[in-house]
Amino acid sequence: MQLRAFFTTHETLDWELAFTHTIHAHASHLNGGMDEYARSFAEAERAIKGIADDEDRAVVLQTFNLVPKPELTFYCHCRDCQRTTGNPFSMEVMIASEGFGLKGDLASYVVTGDSGKPVNRWNCKRGMQLIHFIQQCRLGS
Repeated sequence: MQLRAFFTTHETLDWELAFTHTIHAHASHLNGGMDEYARSFAEAERAIKGIADDEDRAVVLQTFNLVPKPELTFYCHCRDCQRTTGNPFSMEVMIASEGFGLKGDLASYVVTGDSGKPVNRWNCKRGMQLIHFIQQCRLGS
Protein backbone atom coordinates (compact mmCIF):
# COMPACT_ATOMS: atom_id res chain seq x y z
CA MET A 1 0.00 0.00 0.00
CA GLN A 2 2.81 2.43 0.80
CA LEU A 3 4.32 2.14 -2.67
CA ARG A 4 0.94 2.67 -4.32
CA ALA A 5 0.35 5.70 -2.11
CA PHE A 6 3.75 7.07 -3.14
CA PHE A 7 2.96 6.82 -6.88
CA THR A 8 -0.57 8.17 -6.50
CA THR A 9 0.44 11.17 -4.36
CA HIS A 10 3.65 12.24 -6.15
CA GLU A 11 4.30 13.43 -9.66
CA THR A 12 4.28 10.21 -11.65
CA LEU A 13 4.61 9.47 -15.36
CA ASP A 14 1.28 8.40 -16.84
CA TRP A 15 2.50 4.93 -17.82
CA GLU A 16 3.99 4.38 -14.34
CA LEU A 17 0.64 5.20 -12.80
CA ALA A 18 -1.07 2.66 -15.08
CA PHE A 19 1.42 -0.03 -14.02
CA THR A 20 1.00 0.92 -10.34
CA HIS A 21 -2.78 0.47 -10.45
CA THR A 22 -2.49 -2.77 -12.39
CA ILE A 23 0.05 -4.29 -10.00
CA HIS A 24 -2.15 -3.26 -7.06
CA ALA A 25 -5.20 -4.81 -8.73
CA HIS A 26 -3.41 -8.12 -9.25
CA ALA A 27 -2.01 -8.12 -5.70
CA SER A 28 -5.49 -7.43 -4.30
CA HIS A 29 -6.87 -10.29 -6.39
CA LEU A 30 -4.23 -12.67 -5.02
CA ASN A 31 -5.05 -11.63 -1.47
CA GLY A 32 -8.76 -12.17 -1.99
CA GLY A 33 -9.65 -8.46 -1.79
CA MET A 34 -12.09 -8.55 -4.67
CA ASP A 35 -13.62 -5.12 -3.98
CA GLU A 36 -10.16 -3.53 -3.90
CA TYR A 37 -9.19 -5.55 -6.97
CA ALA A 38 -12.20 -4.23 -8.90
CA ARG A 39 -11.49 -0.61 -7.90
CA SER A 40 -7.80 -0.83 -8.78
CA PHE A 41 -8.50 -2.59 -12.06
CA ALA A 42 -10.92 0.20 -13.04
CA GLU A 43 -8.28 2.80 -12.05
CA ALA A 44 -5.72 0.94 -14.19
CA GLU A 45 -8.05 0.98 -17.19
CA ARG A 46 -8.62 4.74 -16.75
CA ALA A 47 -4.88 5.33 -16.33
CA ILE A 48 -4.09 3.36 -19.49
CA LYS A 49 -6.61 5.42 -21.45
CA GLY A 50 -4.96 8.55 -20.02
CA ILE A 51 -1.46 7.74 -21.30
CA ALA A 52 -0.74 10.70 -23.58
CA ASP A 53 1.85 9.08 -25.82
CA ASP A 54 0.35 6.52 -28.23
CA GLU A 55 3.56 4.49 -28.30
CA ASP A 56 3.81 4.38 -24.49
CA ARG A 57 0.16 3.31 -24.28
CA ALA A 58 0.77 0.57 -26.86
CA VAL A 59 3.81 -0.70 -24.94
CA VAL A 60 1.86 -0.76 -21.66
CA LEU A 61 -1.08 -2.57 -23.26
CA GLN A 62 1.22 -4.99 -25.04
CA THR A 63 2.99 -5.74 -21.78
CA PHE A 64 -0.28 -6.18 -19.85
CA ASN A 65 -1.40 -8.71 -22.45
CA LEU A 66 1.82 -10.71 -22.07
CA VAL A 67 2.15 -10.77 -18.29
CA PRO A 68 0.28 -13.57 -16.52
CA LYS A 69 -1.34 -12.93 -13.18
CA PRO A 70 1.37 -12.52 -10.56
CA GLU A 71 2.21 -15.33 -8.16
CA LEU A 72 3.65 -12.97 -5.57
CA THR A 73 4.28 -9.26 -5.02
CA PHE A 74 7.03 -7.94 -2.77
CA TYR A 75 9.15 -4.90 -2.01
CA CYS A 76 12.86 -4.98 -2.82
CA HIS A 77 15.27 -2.78 -0.87
CA CYS A 78 18.51 -3.90 -2.58
CA ARG A 79 20.98 -1.23 -3.67
CA ASP A 80 20.46 -1.94 -7.37
CA CYS A 81 16.68 -1.51 -7.13
CA GLN A 82 17.26 1.71 -5.16
CA ARG A 83 19.55 2.99 -7.92
CA THR A 84 17.18 1.86 -10.66
CA THR A 85 14.07 3.48 -9.17
CA GLY A 86 15.61 6.41 -7.28
CA ASN A 87 13.50 5.32 -4.29
CA PRO A 88 14.28 3.46 -1.06
CA PHE A 89 12.46 0.39 -2.45
CA SER A 90 10.73 -0.97 -5.52
CA MET A 91 7.63 -3.10 -5.85
CA GLU A 92 8.28 -6.36 -7.66
CA VAL A 93 5.89 -8.88 -9.16
CA MET A 94 6.96 -12.51 -9.47
CA ILE A 95 5.40 -14.41 -12.34
CA ALA A 96 5.89 -17.82 -13.90
CA SER A 97 8.40 -17.81 -16.74
CA GLU A 98 6.36 -20.28 -18.80
CA GLY A 99 4.41 -18.39 -21.43
CA PHE A 100 6.06 -15.07 -20.57
CA GLY A 101 7.39 -12.92 -23.38
CA LEU A 102 8.26 -9.32 -24.14
CA LYS A 103 8.12 -7.40 -27.38
CA GLY A 104 9.76 -4.13 -28.23
CA ASP A 105 13.18 -2.55 -28.44
CA LEU A 106 14.83 -3.71 -25.21
CA ALA A 107 18.34 -3.30 -23.83
CA SER A 108 19.72 -5.90 -21.41
CA TYR A 109 22.49 -5.94 -18.84
CA VAL A 110 23.61 -8.01 -15.85
CA VAL A 111 24.33 -6.70 -12.35
CA THR A 112 25.40 -8.45 -9.18
CA GLY A 113 22.60 -8.48 -6.62
CA ASP A 114 23.06 -7.99 -2.89
CA SER A 115 23.04 -11.81 -2.70
CA GLY A 116 26.21 -11.87 -4.81
CA LYS A 117 24.33 -13.65 -7.60
CA PRO A 118 23.68 -12.25 -11.10
CA VAL A 119 20.49 -10.35 -11.91
CA ASN A 120 19.59 -10.03 -15.61
CA ARG A 121 17.70 -6.81 -16.35
CA TRP A 122 15.87 -5.58 -19.45
CA ASN A 123 15.07 -1.91 -20.06
CA CYS A 124 13.07 -0.07 -22.66
CA LYS A 125 15.68 1.47 -24.99
CA ARG A 126 13.42 4.44 -25.66
CA GLY A 127 13.01 5.64 -22.08
CA MET A 128 15.41 3.29 -20.26
CA GLN A 129 12.76 2.31 -17.70
CA LEU A 130 13.21 -1.13 -16.13
CA ILE A 131 10.74 -3.54 -17.68
CA HIS A 132 11.77 -7.00 -16.53
CA PHE A 133 14.45 -8.82 -14.55
CA ILE A 134 15.41 -12.37 -13.65
CA GLN A 135 17.21 -13.05 -10.40
CA GLN A 136 19.26 -16.18 -9.91
CA CYS A 137 18.10 -16.91 -6.38
CA ARG A 138 14.87 -17.62 -4.57
CA LEU A 139 13.29 -15.13 -2.20
CA GLY A 140 14.65 -15.44 1.30
CA SER A 141 17.88 -17.13 0.19
